[in-house]
Amino acid sequence: MDNADTAFQRSRIYRLFSYCFFYPDKDLLHFLSSGECLRELEQALLAYPHRAGTAVPEGLLGELKKLAGDGELIMDEHMRLFTLKSSCSPYETDYYRSFLAVFSAEDMADVAGFYRAFGMDFNLERPDYIATELEFMHLAAMREAEALYRHESEKAALCRQIEKKFIEEHLGRWVSAFSEALA
Repeated sequence: MDNADTAFQRSRIYRLFSYCFFYPDKDLLHFLSSGECLRELEQALLAYPHRAGTAVPEGLLGELKKLAGDGELIMDEHMRLFTLKSSCSPYETDYYRSFLAVFSAEDMADVAGFYRAFGMDFNLERPDYIATELEFMHLAAMREAEALYRHESEKAALCRQIEKKFIEEHLGRWVSAFSEALA
């Protein structure tokens, strides 16, 4: 698999994971409950050459399989897990918020700056929402793949640097704590 295909598969994985956290409107609910999302995620994980281990993570897929086919359960779980009273906040700044509100506002502005640089709209949710951050990574990896397919190595390298920086400064700083809280 060449670098363009690898970036494309990474993009697919980010996109599909983001769908797991967005509020399930009618179309998304159908995509999740029909099992189509699960099938696409399994295909993307199997096609991605840098996945950890040799198998698709069964714990994750097992949980998704429990939800597939039950739209009401998906809605209930989303409400239970991601309401303001939840113990597993889906917002980055909740994991390292200081007592100074300015810190959180500056971090959210930084996240929003990444989005604006790629022309991404995030008006429906806070910029530090897990699904929005994953959606940004999908977009950045997709642009990297497109640049690689076009043999635009400088543009691809810039996209890759932005992805790395976003993981280091944002997504990578809190996603483990979020995963633990979610579990």
